[in-house]
Amino acid sequence: MASIRFVDPDTQVEVQEGSSLLQAARASGVPVGSTCGGTCSCSGCHVIVEEGAEALSAMDDDEETILSAAYGLRDGSRLACQAAVVGEGLVTVRVTPETKSAYEQHVARCR
Repeated sequence: MASIRFVDPDTQVEVQEGSSLLQAARASGVPVGSTCGGTCSCSGCHVIVEEGAEALSAMDDDEETILSAAYGLRDGSRLACQAAVVGEGLVTVRVTPETKSAYEQHVARCR
């Protein structure tokens, strides 16, 4: 089992192998946007993996293509819907301001 620690808001959740960072965020109430519903067709779930990337799946071509449209890319950038836990350990994830905004916009539309 792996632990996902989200930074701002500071929360941590235990997840089973195969769970995505998006699933971990939803399980712990962390505001991660997902306009496409987690199908790797938007960049609304862009997060920064600060530590523990070795416990996550490798980035594939589809993720790399969609991620290239995200604002503020840097080392550790991943799509939360595509980064899945494949090993044990602690993964530290920073939610980007744009991802929080995408979440808030989605929530507002659903009210």
